[in-house]
Amino acid sequence: MSTPTFSEVAKYRAEAPSLGRIAVSHDLIGRHGSVAPVLRRCLATLGPGKRLRVLDVGAFDRAFGKALDRCGFTLTYHSLDVDGSAAHDFRSIEEVRETYDAIAMFELIEHLSYEDVDKLLHAAYGLLAPGGCLLVSTPNPLHPERYFSDASHKQHWPAHDLYALLRHVGFAKADIEMLGVVYMPLGRLRRGLTYCRNLAWRVMGLETRGGILAIATRKGDGLRPGKDVALA
Repeated sequence: MSTPTFSEVAKYRAEAPSLGRIAVSHDLIGRHGSVAPVLRRCLATLGPGKRLRVLDVGAFDRAFGKALDRCGFTLTYHSLDVDGSAAHDFRSIEEVRETYDAIAMFELIEHLSYEDVDKLLHAAYGLLAPGGCLLVSTPNPLHPERYFSDASHKQHWPAHDLYALLRHVGFAKADIEMLGVVYMPLGRLRRGLTYCRNLAWRVMGLETRGGILAIATRKGDGLRPGKDVALA
């Protein structure tokens, strides 16, 4: 699968929705608290009482699986990471042969090249069960400090370009939700200071949404081009 051309990306950029706005405590995945409400709602709609199959790509310390367990979800959780400091079920997407109700990629794609992200998203699309959702978060490059706070970041992802690549992969326009994430720290004092800072930034026209969250749902039960192409 070739990387999309500029004209392909530009075509989808033009239809990208406005970025929404949500606030979360510390992070999305509940490493130091609870999973963000938007993610809990998304997973709950996949089937009440159902055992969910979740693949966490770039799982690091498997915090997302632990947090989902604390939230009371019944799930089969598999993790994938090239980092050998923790035990994971898979080391590469090519090893995965099962399908999943949800595939997560939190704060991962900014560490990879554009071409590698394109291949990874195609593969993930092919591994989603019909009705399953892909959850992708990344720093918002328009935020004054979020993207540039980590020297290991390789590729910035404006919201309209992430949306365009998801469309290129195969997700329908109506099945992609793009959200801007305001990260609020734990503790009253720090939260108060952050709120005041964000208010001042908004007055100055600066971006306060430090992250971007894309929720893409794979509808239908036809062929899975991502798997057929990327994993053949």
